[in-house]
Amino acid sequence: MLRGSIAKKSIVFQLFLLLLTIVISSFLCVSLGVYVVQLNFHIDELNQFSPEGIQALKLIQIFSAIGVFIIPSFLIRHLLGEETLFVLNQKPAFKEVLLSISLIVIAVPLINILIFLGEFIVLPDFFGALKEFFLRLQDQIQEQMQAFLLMSNLKMLLANLVVVAFLPAIGEELLFRGVIQKLLYRLKKSAHFAIWVSAFLFAILHQQIHTILPIMLIGGMLGYLYYWTNNIWIPILVHFTNNTLSLIIEYFVQHNKINEEVLNFGATPIQIHWVFISLIGTTGLMYLIKRTINLN
Repeated sequence: MLRGSIAKKSIVFQLFLLLLTIVISSFLCVSLGVYVVQLNFHIDELNQFSPEGIQALKLIQIFSAIGVFIIPSFLIRHLLGEETLFVLNQKPAFKEVLLSISLIVIAVPLINILIFLGEFIVLPDFFGALKEFFLRLQDQIQEQMQAFLLMSNLKMLLANLVVVAFLPAIGEELLFRGVIQKLLYRLKKSAHFAIWVSAFLFAILHQQIHTILPIMLIGGMLGYLYYWTNNIWIPILVHFTNNTLSLIIEYFVQHNKINEEVLNFGATPIQIHWVFISLIGTTGLMYLIKRTINLN
C-alpha cells in the first residue's frame, strides 16, 4: 500500500515530504518516549542531571533516534518504491571495511584540530537574539552531554554504546547518506554537491557551532565512502567505530586509566606535526579506497 506513490514526484517534493515525515515521526516518537518515562519515573521530582534523569533522557533519546532517523528513512524508501535506495542485506567487502575504518582512525588528529579551531568561531553581534539563543543552546547541550557521558561503571558504558554509538550510526547514516544524499544527487546530478550538502546538514543536526567543521568533515568522508562503495554498511560501520572509540577513550579517561590529553590528540601546538601526517594520511587513504573500489 502506497509503495512507489511518490516515485514520479519531483525531487523537491520528495525532500519536502521527507522533512514533513521527520517532523511528524519525531513528535510522535518523542511523545511516546515521554509517556514511557512518565510510567517509569516520578517526572515531577526528576532532575535532568541526576542518575535517574540521565536514564530518562537516554530512554527518550532512543525513541527520538527511531522517530527522527529510522522511521522516516524506511517510510520514504517505501513511498519511493526503491528498495535499492539503501540495501541492508548487502555484505561489505572485508578490504573496504578495513580501509574505511583505518581512514577514520588516521583522521583523528585532523578532526581534533578542527574542534580546537572551532572554539574560536563566534557569531557576529548583528545576529542579536539569535546569537544569544545559540550560545545558551550550546551551553545547555554541553552540560547535558557531560552528564550524559558520565560512566561510573561498565554497565553505563554499554548503555552509551547503544544510545550514543549504535543507534546514531544506523539511523543517521540511513537518513543522511542513504536517503538525503541520494535525493540531492538526483536533484543536481553532482556527487560533490550531494555529499557536502548532506554533510553540512549532518553537522547542523548536532547543534553546536564549534563542532560544525569537524562533523562536516566526518560527514563528507562518510558520504564519499557511500558514494564509492554504494554499500550503506560501510558508513554505518565507520560511524559506529568513530563513536565507539570516543566513548571507550572517554570511559578510560574518567577511570584514570589513560591521560586526558589523548582526547585532544593533535590539537596542541607541540603535536601539530601529527595534524600534517593525518592530513596526508587521510588524503592518501581516500585516494587508495577510491582506486581499490574502481579496480574491483
